[in-house]
Amino acid sequence: MSLLTYLFEHFYSEEQLVQRAGISQKQLQLWQSQALVPLPAYRVMCKVSCESFFGEYQEQQSLSFYAKGTIDWLQQVAKLSDAEQAYAIFKSEYQQVLDKLKNVFGHEFFDTINLGDDHITSEWQHFLNGTYGLCTKSGLAHDIAVKESCIGVIKTLLAKQALNEHESNLLNTAVTMLDQASALFAPHERQGSSRKTYIDDVRCQFELSV
Repeated sequence: MSLLTYLFEHFYSEEQLVQRAGISQKQLQLWQSQALVPLPAYRVMCKVSCESFFGEYQEQQSLSFYAKGTIDWLQQVAKLSDAEQAYAIFKSEYQQVLDKLKNVFGHEFFDTINLGDDHITSEWQHFLNGTYGLCTKSGLAHDIAVKESCIGVIKTLLAKQALNEHESNLLNTAVTMLDQASALFAPHERQGSSRKTYIDDVRCQFELSV
């Protein structure tokens, strides 16, 4: 699979994004400058060469790609007036997921992963930079919280010399949830991606089911 095939299959180009959201590119850029909307997950510079009956033609193109979940975020942003309100929504959604995951993994164990307010503030900046549009399926707070939490769980369990049955079950649960929230990653990224490290390699090492 080529890079462009992957991007057009799993993401919206900027043109597709604004068309589906019913906004202009100028409006998108304004919201980005106001720290309301994330930057693109990918920017691609293309040198296009064309041959036809009319001869050869070349041009440079710049393409931007966004996680498909960005549409949902744009719908929320349209009702807001500033970045503080946007962050409040992001933080609330993130925290709701953390509260649910505490019940999945156990409060005492989950609290050792250290996912407090400072962590969520840092995640907000990564969200705005487009980082999570690249490495999660939706690019939204829900998948981001699942991804970071499950990686924390997996790291904690891998640090143990041996796992008991309960811990093995927790590991399997964390890997499965991470798989559901994580992007596939572009072909050139996969070898060094978190998906390979915390999903593919862990499944292989512990013979976990897919």
